[in-house]
Amino acid sequence: MREKLIRKTFLVLAFFLIALSISACSTGSGTIAPTGPDKIEAYVMAQVFVEKWLKAPSTAQYPLASEATIDDLGGGRWRVRAWVDSQNSFGAMVRSNFDCTLKYTGNENWRVEKLILGGEQVFP
Repeated sequence: MREKLIRKTFLVLAFFLIALSISACSTGSGTIAPTGPDKIEAYVMAQVFVEKWLKAPSTAQYPLASEATIDDLGGGRWRVRAWVDSQNSFGAMVRSNFDCTLKYTGNENWRVEKLILGGEQVFP
């Protein structure tokens, strides 16, 4: 699970750095405009939170971000709705829908506000 979290964090950081580079090039003044999180970052972090509640997080498979519903609620808050396929305690792959509301708190930190997984509210 640690490897998967590191890999996802790396992907988020890489994406963020690319977006930052593009932003710097497009301002024309040479200064970098401050940016907040985007929908891809919110989607990746929702996956991280969902995996904390799975029986076998290393087996988790998600749809592409384009197949998920990702809403910017404003103020650094996001709502992500999608599904995850993962093994249950018997080893069978099971699809579960999830609905995650999360908030970007700055300095690359996120907190989950509400998580519904498989129709059951698991947090708070």
